[in-house]
Amino acid sequence: MDGGGLTDLVVNPAADGVMGECVGVAVDPARGHLYWTQKGPAKGGRGRILRAGLEIPAGQSAGHRSDIEVLWDGLPEPIDLHLDGDLLYWTDRGAAPAGNTLNRAPLPAPGEPGQRPEILADGFAEAIGLAVDAREGIAYVSDLGGRLRAVPLPDGPAAGRPPREILAGRHPLTGLCLLPDGS
Repeated sequence: MDGGGLTDLVVNPAADGVMGECVGVAVDPARGHLYWTQKGPAKGGRGRILRAGLEIPAGQSAGHRSDIEVLWDGLPEPIDLHLDGDLLYWTDRGAAPAGNTLNRAPLPAPGEPGQRPEILADGFAEAIGLAVDAREGIAYVSDLGGRLRAVPLPDGPAAGRPPREILAGRHPLTGLCLLPDGS
């Protein structure tokens, strides 16, 4: 809690440049995994979502791990992540048609690649922030155009309703955090 005792779990070589930069992170303590996005070059279609264990394998270091898996590759520009049960959600700010979207896909089994993502909403102005309220069946997405939208999930109580704009500001919006009831 005081910032002491920090441990690097994954370290990418500086030579990887933009291809090695971590953007969004999600932690799954129940399964012991860390997920992260690497957006790649702007509008480059080389974004990735990766997974590794929360424990570094014995005899290895954060910079040399054998358990890193590339789950999705060739994505427009994945940014933020949200894990809900067996589903991984992410925003993607790359070029249309698969960019500027809210996506989800089931978590793949160990050693397997991810399935083709389901696009839940599109038309964002550089989608960035993400918070999912699974109980209410709504994903909240912010973008660099200054908008915050509520997107009903296809299997939630608001299924079938169109996304609604909650805020239309003049300044870019980035990260989101959803506080649980009673906070």
